[in-house]
Amino acid sequence: MASTNITFSSSRWHAHLGHLLSSTQPKSPTNEALYNTVQNYEISRKLLHISVGVLIFYWHIQGVVIEKILNRNLNALIILAAGDTLRHRFISISAIYRRVVGFLMRLEEANSYNSLIYYLLGTYLVMRIFPVDVAMMGILILSFADTAAATFGRLYATKTVYLRDGKSLAGTLAACISAGLIAAAFWSYVGADQYRLERTSMFDGSLSFCHDAKGMPPHPDCSAITGPWAVVIMSIITGLVAAGSEFVNLLGCDDNLTIPLLSCFGIWLFLSIFGGTGSA
Repeated sequence: MASTNITFSSSRWHAHLGHLLSSTQPKSPTNEALYNTVQNYEISRKLLHISVGVLIFYWHIQGVVIEKILNRNLNALIILAAGDTLRHRFISISAIYRRVVGFLMRLEEANSYNSLIYYLLGTYLVMRIFPVDVAMMGILILSFADTAAATFGRLYATKTVYLRDGKSLAGTLAACISAGLIAAAFWSYVGADQYRLERTSMFDGSLSFCHDAKGMPPHPDCSAITGPWAVVIMSIITGLVAAGSEFVNLLGCDDNLTIPLLSCFGIWLFLSIFGGTGSA
């Protein structure tokens, strides 16, 4: 098989995708409108991103040990990265690759790497680096909050203001609200004591803002915040962290890599300072 460096222009990539999909494109006006909606809003791509995060989370709550999840994640990452590398070198592999997964890719990914590679790398790193509950929260933020940001940003960006290139106020608010709701559900139910399956979670259901100088006893009127109010505070913090990670452009890196890492770091930092006894 001959090796060659392949460069595709956006017009050639678009034309190739159109040729591949022409045989399946719906003919009736109603079906055609639905088809165009799926393509324009990248629904297939978003569903894939959500499903990967949900699958990782499902394995976790089913009791699969974190090392097994890491191995599965790494295997998928290696296979996808290898395929993406080969498609840039071999014309025949590139044609097969585009035929199989082209509908999940953006035009600008024709000459770069598939964003799912960065997605899998981001999920792998947060599970390797952070406590399990923080890592799972970061993965859920990537799966749902980032998807909400992209969806509402596309729908309402022109009705709000742009905070920076490609990031609108509508999308950032969507990320903040959705992440807060996810955090409330996660730490109210799945993050509770009985669901800590393998290693100690960082959030133990309590927060303390009673940090005095070293060696000094805490103020007698200051007590830890527990129960629903602790979850409310964690949900607000998680929403703000998710919005910040959605907004930040870290050295031009792919959002699928930076969002889980920055989100997990922000949550970890907050719990390191204000977490209860389980956060040490």
